[in-house]
Amino acid sequence: SRAKDGQKTPVMVAANPGRPGFYIMIDGHYRKRGAQALGWHELECMVEEVENELDFYRLSFLMNEERESQTALDNALAWSELLASKKIRTNNEIVALLGISEGQVSKTMALLNLPPAVLDLMREHPQSIGLHAGYELVLYAKVVGPEDALVLASRVISEKLSSRDIEELRKQQAGKKPRKAKDLSRQYKIK
Repeated sequence: SRAKDGQKTPVMVAANPGRPGFYIMIDGHYRKRGAQALGWHELECMVEEVENELDFYRLSFLMNEERESQTALDNALAWSELLASKKIRTNNEIVALLGISEGQVSKTMALLNLPPAVLDLMREHPQSIGLHAGYELVLYAKVVGPEDALVLASRVISEKLSSRDIEELRKQQAGKKPRKAKDLSRQYKIK
């Protein structure tokens, strides 16, 4: 389509603070590959003003979030790296930087507490276990242990279990009564 219609959307770049005259690509990697495959030497770019390294991350996060290609596990790993490198010191700074809820950040970071085998499974099937199901798996693993959590994670993928399904199974394992089904409203005659 690029050969036929040309470039429809500009690539997003920002000036490289370490190399004057050079730019860092924030968004448009596939457009760049397509242009290289066609032998193009130029691309239309939109230059973003970026003040620091965290701005690069914020823009990249927002672009990926719009396309939904970034998984909750990807976010957890990226945020963990930002915390480890001391570029961000707390979860509240992540909240402020990205404009998302504190609960979402906490649940996302909790995914890193999953057993390594479950994390590997999530990497192999990136779109199969979302944030809410992943968080329920974290809670489930605390109740039953890593081996049973891996079995359930496999079921989540193969049977497409929801976070509610996982919650019910966790409560059963913990010896609690499962959530009561909602009563449907009924009509009664009034005399």
